Amino acid sequence: RFDGGVADDDGNDGVADYLTIDATTDELGLYDASFTVMAWVKPDDVSGDRAILGSDNDGTRKGLHLLIKEGQPHFGFYSEGYTGDTTLSADEWAHIAWVYDIDEETMSIYVNGDLDSTSSGRSSFIGTGTVYVGSALDGDYFDGLIDELEIRGYAMDEDAVEEAMLAAPVLNLHFDEDYGQLISSDGNDAYTDDTPYANHAQCAGTDESSADDACPKAGDKGQMREAPVFDGDDLLTVPANAVHNLQNFTISAWVYPTQERDSYQTIIEKSASSTYGDQYNDDLNYQLRINSNSTKVTYRYDYSSCGSTHSLTSNSELILNQWNHILLVHDYDNSDLNLYINGNLDKSGTAKSSICTTDNPVIVGEAFVGKLDEVAIYGKALDSAEAEALYDYQSTWYDVTSQHFIQVDADDPEVELDLALDYLRNEAQILSILASDNTSPITAVQYRLDSGSWQDATADGAGWYFTFDPAALATALGDHTIQVRATDSVAHTTTAAARTVTVESTAPTVTIDATLTSGPLAITDTITLFGTATDSGSGLDASSVRVSLADYSGADVMNPTMPTVSGDDWSVDHDFATAPYGVYTMTVVASDNLSHTTTVAEAIQLDGYAPIADLVSSAYVITSATTALVGTVSELHAPVNSKTLHLHFEESSGSTTFGDGSLTRAAASCPSTGSGSATCPTSGATGQRGSALTFDGSDDWLALDGLTIDGSTVATLTHQLDLYNASFTVLAWVKPASNSGDQAILGSAGSADNQALFIGLRNGIPIMDFGNNSFRAGSALSTGTWHHLAWRYSYDSTTDSGTMALYIDGALAGSESDHSPFVGEDDLTIGRAQGTNYFAGVLDELTIYGKALTSNDLYHIAHPLTTTNVAELLVRLRHASEMDQTESEGEWLTATLGTEDAFFTTWSLDLDDALDAGSYNIDLKTTDSLGNSDYIAGVWNGEIDRAAPVIDFTFEVLTAGYARVQCSAVDLNLITSDWTCPNSDSTIRETTVDWFEETYGLIPISDTLRTDLNNITVSAVTT
Repeated sequence: RFDGGVADDDGNDGVADYLTIDATTDELGLYDASFTVMAWVKPDDVSGDRAILGSDNDGTRKGLHLLIKEGQPHFGFYSEGYTGDTTLSADEWAHIAWVYDIDEETMSIYVNGDLDSTSSGRSSFIGTGTVYVGSALDGDYFDGLIDELEIRGYAMDEDAVEEAMLAAPVLNLHFDEDYGQLISSDGNDAYTDDTPYANHAQCAGTDESSADDACPKAGDKGQMREAPVFDGDDLLTVPANAVHNLQNFTISAWVYPTQERDSYQTIIEKSASSTYGDQYNDDLNYQLRINSNSTKVTYRYDYSSCGSTHSLTSNSELILNQWNHILLVHDYDNSDLNLYINGNLDKSGTAKSSICTTDNPVIVGEAFVGKLDEVAIYGKALDSAEAEALYDYQSTWYDVTSQHFIQVDADDPEVELDLALDYLRNEAQILSILASDNTSPITAVQYRLDSGSWQDATADGAGWYFTFDPAALATALGDHTIQVRATDSVAHTTTAAARTVTVESTAPTVTIDATLTSGPLAITDTITLFGTATDSGSGLDASSVRVSLADYSGADVMNPTMPTVSGDDWSVDHDFATAPYGVYTMTVVASDNLSHTTTVAEAIQLDGYAPIADLVSSAYVITSATTALVGTVSELHAPVNSKTLHLHFEESSGSTTFGDGSLTRAAASCPSTGSGSATCPTSGATGQRGSALTFDGSDDWLALDGLTIDGSTVATLTHQLDLYNASFTVLAWVKPASNSGDQAILGSAGSADNQALFIGLRNGIPIMDFGNNSFRAGSALSTGTWHHLAWRYSYDSTTDSGTMALYIDGALAGSESDHSPFVGEDDLTIGRAQGTNYFAGVLDELTIYGKALTSNDLYHIAHPLTTTNVAELLVRLRHASEMDQTESEGEWLTATLGTEDAFFTTWSLDLDDALDAGSYNIDLKTTDSLGNSDYIAGVWNGEIDRAAPVIDFTFEVLTAGYARVQCSAVDLNLITSDWTCPNSDSTIRETTVDWFEETYGLIPISDTLRTDLNNITVSAVTT
């Protein structure tokens, strides 16, 4: 520091300060040569001539005058010089460089790294006098600070000058401000950045009520002079400046930590997240921090286009409650990282390339607890000698500061019960009290209940608490008052207003709308579930409401879902992947704001399917013997495809043949009288679905016949029914009369291994046996009770084996793998197997599928929704010429239902006698009481021929005594190949109309007749 001859520095001793350089101008590289002189200056006074480097000579080109002239830099060799353009300010640092180039004969002045001006045609300096620092001709004494004065024996260019300038800090926070003496920057209190850039560190923080509180407290004892105290919520922000975007740099700081913290403590950082509490640090240029739960130091930065992060962590830990020096050198050019702790190299590493240098503010002290001092960033990588010199200089600094603060408390404490709701559960619980005072500590916090006596709350860190137990009060449930008060260390007391709270134990009231539970709903894809949820106490916690939907097995088809809650109403939509069917359980759970919970579960019935229907017939040709089509229609939800047999047994009492509702058109018939003592099962019994057959367990059974064409069997029946070497499922409603012995539902006559089918009961337990290849599971069935049974075989062609599974009333009774398939081709029988094993009981709805039905299929067949009914059945006979008709085309005829509005019923449709013969497809369209409708194409296909052969007759008189008579028979299924006209030559001349009528029939119609072979008619004859 130079005093300029005034009394502001070392007293008014009457002597100006300056330094004499003990070297010649030639030795200094100034004499008749290129040179550069650089210095950092901070003038107290810029008036007049203020020399930085000079000589006391006045000869032309012999006086060296590097000075500030009336606030502007001046470069002169006495009568050979000029003054620059930049105006310098007092009390601000500036870097000035004077460059003389003897070859170019130019003088150049640089201020803060930028070229101020250049003057050409300037001769060199040839003075030989003594050179002074802080003085020149006639004194010209400098008043202020001079630092880093440097003479170089060559002319530096602008880049070199700038690089030299960056050797000094680009951010320099001495933190020497005294208490209450912060500067103002952008309207904020701030700590001075003692560099030419003046990027002052502004106060910012969180959870503080004023800017003063957001600032670290200035004026405490520092490592060098004063230092601020950070309380963990304080934060300093240095505005973004390109000078801080560095690749080669050094960070230096004195750190006085007072505690380890759960989160890391930032010393200094530059990133896109340079705000309090943001610990993600995007676009990180540099960060020095103390690790969480430790005092080790980590340096971090981003590289590779700011996409990756690299770090270096110290080996040593900082010492708590003591000054520690940290110096980090990032030498980008040489790819070196060096971390110094207290002057010693602690950790080294290799620097990554492409360091992230985006424009962002610098923050200091985020989440830090303790003191910081002499925080600086240098724009160059200091070498080891410079790092050591910096530590040695700052570590040996000694000064004494003593301050004593007196705080006057004129404030009352603030106190409140920390309770979000005015409701409490009826149970013992901990309640908190918040108490604070801006100026003095809280010494006592108390509470009282229902205007009773004051009781001390328990202190816990910075808070207080007490136990509230309704059971200890005169009445637990209902309204109570709680009052709290706080007293500070100077006896100021604040009593908060009494707060009324209600103790309650009532859970919310939850309903499911009755329209969802009152009956079956026709839902095919989306259902809206809705209801109400209310709570008259603490209020409904709308975020707690959950709605779920489970199927018959308890499996969630809709996981617990938060509905939309509006007032007292809640609703939620659920989309089904496939149409739903059956009984579902809807569960609604809701809690109030005290976590009292209500759970409501109710069943809802969903039916997204139309009725299924079939045409019952064992024929592929419908003749005049068939006067009506018949079939069944049911609200049962069961697969339609892959069905190979369906015997409903709806035939009337005394029937001996039973039609098949599948496309196989198999025929089940009572054995002929030639079968010994065998008898027919009794038809017309009351079944589980309509009518059923009763088997006596002694000799009742049915034979099954498959499809034949021209009297020839197309394939053995086991192939037609997809039982042979394949997956299949056999289903039946069974009402056993006895549980003794083997009783077959479906069997074959074979006896060889895997060729002897036995589907039935063994001692009342379901069994599946292919011939020494069997599986039995479940408990014996109760007699006299209907049970739905399913025998399922799942074949795996890759292993040539499969799994047998048995179901009772829709539930799996058991299963077993590694069973060979059934490969028998013998005749199939119903009610017995292998010529014996007769079934005793009632049998209904015997069905075979050529595939393994799913467990869901089997459950719904056994447990259908019987609350919906068949509303309508339409029938369409589609002739071969109309095969391309769509669902909406053609004539749909309304069938007659055997029972109106029934779950299951038969149907019939009378056939028109005038129906044209030919190939037909018969289609059905079903509708139920919910409006579900379906189009079932091709339930029957074959030939309809209900008319007798067509007789063509002509009589023509040729000449007198001669006539020609011609007649012919035409029919789609004519089997009489040798038919001729019944008149003869001997009688032809005798014929009369009466004769023709007697010969060809009794009812005259026309010349072209339709008749069978025993009923030929004619109306008139031409004579």
